[in-house]
Amino acid sequence: MATDSVPAVGIWDAVSGLAMGTSTAADAVSMGGNAEHLADFFMDYMYSRNKELHVNTSFDPSVVYTREELTQRIADGAYGENIKNFSDAVDLVSSWQSIKDTTVGVFGKDGLGWGIFGNMGDTANEMIKGSRVAEQYVEWFNSAVKDFYTTGTKGGM
Repeated sequence: MATDSVPAVGIWDAVSGLAMGTSTAADAVSMGGNAEHLADFFMDYMYSRNKELHVNTSFDPSVVYTREELTQRIADGAYGENIKNFSDAVDLVSSWQSIKDTTVGVFGKDGLGWGIFGNMGDTANEMIKGSRVAEQYVEWFNSAVKDFYTTGTKGGM
């Protein structure tokens, strides 16, 4: 047990449990809870991906989840708040193409266009006029922003 080798884990879980009760915050900061949730998740994942792991055992096949059921259990927080939040973050990162497509649709040639930002830059351009360093930086920045939203890459100097 982790508390045998690191007694602070038990103290932390006890104090945070007393302070936060059974809230989602308490679940997120509980070291023991996170270890338990992670172990439960990996067991369910392995059993759902490798059906032969529980052949000829006393394992209850009714707890073998499909990919959709496992995903729903993660979304419902069955494996704790941290795994749920990690899954949400992965979903957000994997939706990058959708975010890019939306941005290009709004500001691209069929949308409002990049020109709507032109007036906002006029004052800044007047302020930096004559400074080669500032002008080069602004040119690079404008190019990088445009490249980022049109091609998905970062521009360089």
